[in-house]
Formats: sequence, structure tokens, C-alpha cells
Amino acid sequence: MQDNEQAKDVVKHITNKGKYPFCYQKLGDGATIHTCTAVFGRTTGSCAVIGGYAKMIYDLFAIPLVSMVFVKTGKELALSSLAPTRYTHLTVQERDLLAAYRDEQEFL
Repeated sequence: MQDNEQAKDVVKHITNKGKYPFCYQKLGDGATIHTCTAVFGRTTGSCAVIGGYAKMIYDLFAIPLVSMVFVKTGKELALSSLAPTRYTHLTVQERDLLAAYRDEQEFL
């Protein structure tokens, strides 16, 4: 019962006491969540494997710094959400990629 009460409190907070809609989908057993950041459609480090998705997302939405959340079930990967990312949340590698883009060292 306590988890249900905590969930209700979280939903109230997220929706600003019901002002905004809230939707969720229960994840299946074995599903995992993966979050990656893309800089002008490019990824670094362990996120390089989803680089193709990052490029498509940038081509479609043109969000220069974006946090992407994927749900992986078995071999299937599904995009769950996109959100702009602040510069202060970038890793050193991502900041280097942004600096290279800014300094025209990297042509995307």
C-alpha cells in the first residue's frame, strides 16, 4: 500500500496536481532502460551503438543537445522519450564533441 501511495504523490507532483496529463506503460520482465545524450545527432562512449538513432532524431527534430531514453526488451529497442539537455549535464566527451562542432572541427 505504501508504494501505491508514493506513486500517487509522484503523479500529483509530475502533473502539477492534475493540471497536465500523465501516461505510463508497465515494463515487461527483463526490460531495461537506457539513457543517452546526443550532441547534434552524435553520441559518445557506450551510447555510440545507438548513433544511427541519434542522427535520425536530430534530422527530424533538430534538438542540438538531447537526452534520449530507450527501453530494451530482448533484442528490441524502443524510443521512450526525448528531452533537451543542459550543457552542465554533458560528460567531458560530450563537451569535447560540442566544442569540436562549435570550432568547426567536426562537420556533421
